[in-house]
Amino acid sequence: RGYRVNILTEMGKADAVEGLKSRQVQVWTIDSWTALCRMCGVDGNDGRDVSRILGAIEEIKVGAGIEVCFFLAHTAKGGDPDKPATRGASEVDEHVDTRWMLTVDKTDVRFIQTQGRDTQMPPTSLDFNEETGRSTLGTSRQSVAAEGWVQEVTKIVMDHPEGLSESVLWDKMKQVRAIGKAKAVEYMIE
Repeated sequence: RGYRVNILTEMGKADAVEGLKSRQVQVWTIDSWTALCRMCGVDGNDGRDVSRILGAIEEIKVGAGIEVCFFLAHTAKGGDPDKPATRGASEVDEHVDTRWMLTVDKTDVRFIQTQGRDTQMPPTSLDFNEETGRSTLGTSRQSVAAEGWVQEVTKIVMDHPEGLSESVLWDKMKQVRAIGKAKAVEYMIE
């Protein structure tokens, strides 16, 4: 961390290899992809430039004896939350063995998922434990959404201790949110 090296130059590659070897690095983490592109003077949206950087990373890994390299990259905004793509050229997504994607939904729930060669994990929530400072795997995106609806229905029912008919409950749900309410209402009625 803290070393600015243009790995597209022969001197930069040599410095990177020497620095990684002398520190006996076994797992190389590049933070962040955008910063690396900037240090190398390339456009992260240009496929040719990106391919040159990815090639240099591979050369450095081999030269330094590193088998594992993580690089942190932001995802493109506005895409499919179940299939986030890396911001910039598609070569990045095509190059890696496994993509670990961390996303946050609209209710501030964090999810992890992986996609890659022989590696697949669907979006799974991360439950943060404040005491330990660690996250553990939770449930699927659908389960988290259903739980949110159960909480909405519970709040509406609790706010009406006199009771509600099913049609009034549906009307109240329509005021809260426009989609996804059917499963929660069915669950609560059961």
